[in-house]
Amino acid sequence: MDYNERTEKERGLLGWRRSAVSPDTCAIGINGTSMKTWMISLGLTALMSAAVAAQGPMPAEILLGSATAPPGTEVPIDVMFHAPGHSATALALSIEFDASRLTLDTSTTGGSLTAVESLVGPPYRVSSFYFPQSGRIGISIYTDGFITDPLPDGTLARLHLKVQPGAEGFAYVRIAPTPAPEAADRYGSLIQLTATPSSSGVSISPVQSGSTSTGDVGRDRTRHHVPEIMVTVPDVLRLHDRGKASATALTVTNPGDERVDVSFSMQRRSGIIVTAAPIEIEPGEFWRADDVIGALFGDGDAGGILSVVSSRPLDIEARTWHTDARGVRTTDETRSFH
Repeated sequence: MDYNERTEKERGLLGWRRSAVSPDTCAIGINGTSMKTWMISLGLTALMSAAVAAQGPMPAEILLGSATAPPGTEVPIDVMFHAPGHSATALALSIEFDASRLTLDTSTTGGSLTAVESLVGPPYRVSSFYFPQSGRIGISIYTDGFITDPLPDGTLARLHLKVQPGAEGFAYVRIAPTPAPEAADRYGSLIQLTATPSSSGVSISPVQSGSTSTGDVGRDRTRHHVPEIMVTVPDVLRLHDRGKASATALTVTNPGDERVDVSFSMQRRSGIIVTAAPIEIEPGEFWRADDVIGALFGDGDAGGILSVVSSRPLDIEARTWHTDARGVRTTDETRSFH
């Protein structure tokens, strides 16, 4: 078999894979076909793609946003995509969420979940459906025809969930690890894709109690909101290269006499924002991470601007350390933020 014939056969098989994210497949998923059946067709050519793939650009990245909301309210979760150096034209993933704290409107419009909003324009479309056995949401983004423009970087879809009345704490919303999310180019060849392991989800904010002034019997109570304080820490880093490493260590101290809830987010150099689950720091105590990006947002090299949000003032110290190939460690000057 000559090269051209082999290439055409490979393209034919890979082209068949594109039907896995066609409207027909999505409709079958809605009518009851299991999630395993839906996703297994997406992975039938993974071995072939791995065999012919050459070392190229960094993996594409799919991640979910986070939000804060009180009980009984709707909350949006963004589905974000970043693919430098790639030309992805199809994407499929499944999402799982904390059903003990969140609810999903499973009604459909035009065959897709009403709760999933498309943020991509023609020729792309977003199809979505719910798997009641697993409690997962399936989302596929694709186009009907042969196109040249790849999926754009940024937010591709938005999932609308509702916080259950009386819920409290943190409700996870995350990309399901199995079956793994997949992306493909216009020929149906798989693109290396990483699902960022950030602790995405919903921080459920308590409903603040109100007060009534003397003599104002019958007047509605006024809700008092606690103001948020944001501290920005620029130039946080995590890097590993040929036996060398660099990372930013962070210490957050609560100097006050009350417990403080603290949340973190980071704007990557690509512009994508990732968030972490909130933490609590008791009065006079501190939280410390020798590698803040690894501790909050998972493995992988990254860098950007870290935001620390709390309801009371904090003392924050950051310093970046480096180790050479021999393991010798040096530390940059400590930076303080208040």
